[in-house]
Amino acid sequence: MQPLDDTDPTHIGPYRPTHRLGGGKVGRTYLASDPEASTVVVKVIHPEVAEDPDFHVRFTRESASAKELDSPHTAKVLDADPDADTPWIATEYIDGMSLTEAVRNHGALGSAPLRVLATGLAKALDRLHRHDLVHGDLNPDDVLLVEEGPRLVDFGIGRLATLLPPDPHDLDTEPEPGVSPDVGTGHLVDAHGTPSAPAPVGQPRVEGPAPEEEDEQKSKKPPTGTRTGPTPSGKPPAPRFLHHLAHKAPEQVEGKAGSPASDMFSLATVLVYAATGANPFQGRTDQDTAERLTGPAPDTEDLPILLRTLVAACWNRNPASRPTSAQFLGALTNSEPPPEPPGPAAPRHDPSHETHRTGTFSLPGHENTPTHRRRRAAHSTLERWSTAVRGGHVPPPRFGTLPPCPQGYPAGIAKIGPDGRLVAVASTGAVCLWDTHTGTHLGEFTGFHEQVHDLAFNAEGTLVATAHQNSTVRVWDLAGMRSLGVLSRHHGAVHAVTFAPGGRILASGGQDGTVHLWDLTTGVPATTLTGHTGTVHTIAFSHDGTGLATAGFDRNVCLWHSTGGPAHLLPLRLPEHATVTTVAFGPDDTHLVTGDTTGTVRTWDITTGTVGRAYLAHNDTIGDLRFSADETALITAGMDGNVLVRDAVGHAPVAILRGPRHGVMAVSLTRDGGSVLASGNNGPVLMWRL
Repeated sequence: MQPLDDTDPTHIGPYRPTHRLGGGKVGRTYLASDPEASTVVVKVIHPEVAEDPDFHVRFTRESASAKELDSPHTAKVLDADPDADTPWIATEYIDGMSLTEAVRNHGALGSAPLRVLATGLAKALDRLHRHDLVHGDLNPDDVLLVEEGPRLVDFGIGRLATLLPPDPHDLDTEPEPGVSPDVGTGHLVDAHGTPSAPAPVGQPRVEGPAPEEEDEQKSKKPPTGTRTGPTPSGKPPAPRFLHHLAHKAPEQVEGKAGSPASDMFSLATVLVYAATGANPFQGRTDQDTAERLTGPAPDTEDLPILLRTLVAACWNRNPASRPTSAQFLGALTNSEPPPEPPGPAAPRHDPSHETHRTGTFSLPGHENTPTHRRRRAAHSTLERWSTAVRGGHVPPPRFGTLPPCPQGYPAGIAKIGPDGRLVAVASTGAVCLWDTHTGTHLGEFTGFHEQVHDLAFNAEGTLVATAHQNSTVRVWDLAGMRSLGVLSRHHGAVHAVTFAPGGRILASGGQDGTVHLWDLTTGVPATTLTGHTGTVHTIAFSHDGTGLATAGFDRNVCLWHSTGGPAHLLPLRLPEHATVTTVAFGPDDTHLVTGDTTGTVRTWDITTGTVGRAYLAHNDTIGDLRFSADETALITAGMDGNVLVRDAVGHAPVAILRGPRHGVMAVSLTRDGGSVLASGNNGPVLMWRL
């Protein structure tokens, strides 16, 4: 706030300026008093900007629309005069601390106030965008914190503030070349039922423009006067504005007007600043900042999972692929933590004195330590579980039960992500997502009505694939929280999906007895494997990704090269009433381990087809088996309700985890071996954590 001088006006319409608040490329802002002596904020447009006829048309329309806006999260626009010699707009004065001051003086916001901030700003932008308004210059200075929550200010002519001479009238944004429509139909449940945004650029696509369409799009030239790409030197063009540059969107740096999509990019940057106290795009110079904004998006791994996924989606370089304000708000609404139960808190217990602890899946987080193949260190998966069961220095496994999904969907197959932060639960008509560190329900992927038979995470934990009763496979982006599309080549229900090492290839098997290896960069099968005469219900890749094993209800186990070619039929010698239900490659890729309907685990030599070891592991069908990432432990799950942890070499039992009485159909574990997730058929989803 600065005192007035001789260059400042004495009156602006009916308002009398008392202090100068600041100035920008579009105009100056004053603190003023109205005829009733109430304090208001008035922005006066610079004459050289106001002289542009297109500016006058847009200012007239947007100031009128802004006056109609009534939101508890924005400053109310009181009056405006587009036809004055010096046009102006007046808004209510809000006596609050800016987000910039709050972070600078008191540090980054904690999780609870951060959620309040994100929700308030999303509601403010949603109301703006529904009135065809754009802020265009969202930054921490324009966010005021008051007792009732955050308030967004300085939005009446925000879109105009992003444009400078020589093109202040270039207000309409041309469609981005190469933007494909969304090929998926699924979306997170949101407060307004808004469909999900298109699939993000840079992620594996399941569909896209044909080559001839791409050539045609590449030949299109941007509109005259618009800079949309790098300069001949290969660097992004010099920014056309300097004010709050680090909070702009990449397309604004390249000379385009502010839009609802650019507001969402800026919202993510503001939230990261509030959560960390720093803006990752801020460089030492404007050119450095512009290069950061138009380069790869910053890493978001250190952010809370909900904020991380939303920020990653908003920071998509393709404006059309960012979530809308309604979708952003819907994701926040769906992730509200459940209310605390009434009554006093339960007394604390020393977990070292408990065998199991039952609860509502709100187990505290733990540090994930990367593991390596064949690692035999003291903290290997096997030794961690062995120490836990024998009552050593590591506390015994703790046990939690995932609550039912809020929408009432019965639980089916569930898997835990490789880093242990996310659980996906497949069901009829939905895939429900949970944050394991907080017990927060993050929402559902929907858009289908049939049963989901299987699901799988990729190795990075950024994608989930689901197998559906209606002959399709769907791929979901966890960073953008949206559908990447639908894969349709099977004839009959799909019962198995799994990603190959590297994540580019997705394998699916189904009722038609075929296995498709989908190339996710093109969305078409790279290879189709035929050899089964019955439903394929399990698929496993070798550790190096060159081999593939499949099992079907025809009682056959087939071995394939992942590039195709004829199948090698493993000469099984099973009891006549036994069928292989699950397979996994052994640590050295020379053996195959199977589980079957008799509860027996068998180890097969891939070259000769002979059985090296066989033992009764469960008293009923084995639903699933898999090795830990460090290959020290073998985990099996059975319809007898048990999950067993064994030595991967000698198969000696190490731990028995008691599951539901009606059985366990699927088991998954985190990369560090610190958590195991078990799920059944419409039963509870269980998790054990060291």
